[in-house]
Amino acid sequence: MAEIIPLGQNNSSETLVEFIRREGSVTTDAVAYRYGWDRKQAFKELSALRKSGQIVSQTENYSTGEAGGRINGWKIAPTDETTS
Repeated sequence: MAEIIPLGQNNSSETLVEFIRREGSVTTDAVAYRYGWDRKQAFKELSALRKSGQIVSQTENYSTGEAGGRINGWKIAPTDETTS
């Protein structure tokens, strides 16, 4: 039987940038859940990556049937190769 390893901050071998690259676009809540952080810590880590130019934030629209709204998504910053 396979051993189950929890995905907490101390057990993760995937960096935050790798996680965002794999997912394409992530929310602060998704990052907090993935790394076992609270929302404040997740936002702090994401903001630091944004300030370093590795990721960008973008407001996205969503809808759940009758309701809708906007959510802040984070994704890898485009490079010169991806924008040409």
